[in-house]
Amino acid sequence: MKLMFEKDVVPLIKEDYFIISKSVNTIGIGESSLETRLLEMNLDTENTSVTTFPSEGSVEIKIISRGEK
Repeated sequence: MKLMFEKDVVPLIKEDYFIISKSVNTIGIGESSLETRLLEMNLDTENTSVTTFPSEGSVEIKIISRGEK
């Protein structure tokens, strides 16, 4: 675990960039339907990722973007 941290995380911390993370919680739509709609919107880019996390009765949409300062 320490090796992975030093190899993957430490270099990211040393880079000069910022990360913005936003979450949206939804109800009334299943994860697969929501995922399909999000894919149709082409929101994923080189610096932005959109993922879904299901839980009982809701689905969280997590949007994470990274950019240079």
